[in-house]
Amino acid sequence: MKTEELKIVLELHLKYVHGIIGGKCADLSHADLSRAYLSRAYLRSADLSGADLRSADLSGADLSGANLRSANLSCADLSRAYLRSANLRSANLRSANLRSASLRSASLRSADLSGANLSGADLSGADLSGADLSRADLSRANLRSANLRSANLSGANLSGADLSGADLSGASLSGANLSASQGIVYAQVAFNQHGECGRQLLAAVIKKEVQYFCGCFIGSEQELAEYIQEGKKEYEKSRTKAFNFVRECIEEALSPELKKAVDTLVN
Repeated sequence: MKTEELKIVLELHLKYVHGIIGGKCADLSHADLSRAYLSRAYLRSADLSGADLRSADLSGADLSGANLRSANLSCADLSRAYLRSANLRSANLRSANLRSASLRSASLRSADLSGANLSGADLSGADLSGADLSRADLSRANLRSANLRSANLSGANLSGADLSGADLSGASLSGANLSASQGIVYAQVAFNQHGECGRQLLAAVIKKEVQYFCGCFIGSEQELAEYIQEGKKEYEKSRTKAFNFVRECIEEALSPELKKAVDTLVN
């Protein structure tokens, strides 16, 4: 879309939002806006479904309630953007910059956020079910009451994130960094000279059950014990050492003295 055409659309949309006669809701569905400069643009409730916004500058833009379903926002700059209640279902946000963005109650179901920067973002109450968040930076992100069912969080940085009340049922946390995170009971370990190059073992309490994550393995304590026993013998010693350490840490966290607090935390 040409710059002048886009300018007219934005002006008419601003009038529409403020109820001025002659205004028109922006229809930018399937528009080519790749590398467009839309910093601080006012696109609240606009239709951008299926739009090509690759590498676009949307920093500080107001996209609250906008329809961005299936839009291509890969490598786009959405830092400090307002995306509250926006529809980003199945959107491509691979390697996008969403640092300190507001995504409260947004729909990101089945979205691709792999490698995205979401540090300090507000994702409270957001629907991230089935989303790909592998290798994403979610450090210090607010994920309170977020729906992360079946989300892929493998290799994600969740250090300092608030996961209070988040639903992680069926999510993959293999290789995720949960250091200093809140709202989740977890234990993780990785060490030098491990038989598998220091692969990390993580245990987390999800829906009052302890789930273990390591590489492609996701399962219960019993399933992990069987996996180690039936696996390669040269890895058995190091795997057992990691397993025992993590299990002991989780058992200590779930001691009777802390049981009441933990029950409140994971509910």
